[in-house]
Amino acid sequence: SQSRNHKKVELPSSNFKTKIAGILKNEGFIRDFKVNPENNKSILSLENLLLKVKSKNIHVCVIGLGRVGLPLSTVLAVSGLKVSGVDVDQKKLESIRNSQCPFYDPPLQESLEKANQMKNLFVENNLSNIEDVDIIIFTIGTPNVENEVDYTQLYGALEEVGKIDLTNKLIIM
Repeated sequence: SQSRNHKKVELPSSNFKTKIAGILKNEGFIRDFKVNPENNKSILSLENLLLKVKSKNIHVCVIGLGRVGLPLSTVLAVSGLKVSGVDVDQKKLESIRNSQCPFYDPPLQESLEKANQMKNLFVENNLSNIEDVDIIIFTIGTPNVENEVDYTQLYGALEEVGKIDLTNKLIIM
């Protein structure tokens, strides 16, 4: 059996880890609706999040618009949800904005055209405009380079997401 080598990469900063740990410990997120006494803002519960999904009054961000993220984004957008897709590849973003799938996939091409016609899919190359999202889904690649898994892209995206206010956001990896 072959052993896998893992490429050594710099882990996210301790500030990011502290921020994520604090969010995960926030008991109000997975229990009933509550109000944060510090700022009098509502704390999103799982039940309220599900209600937002059912009413299609939710904003989803998909980070990474490759062969997993783009199909996911278009399916969510065609179902009526507002979707912001984020990718660093400007050429890919232009292609998506012009309803042209960046790789050969006829069913995805059709879904992409419909999502853009419905004006539910928005794409950008940075995370600065996703403060108002409810759900963040990571679909970042971890390429295998010379028999080593490279987590650099994933850690970079996590570091960027860690710079925004993650209160009341569901993060899916």
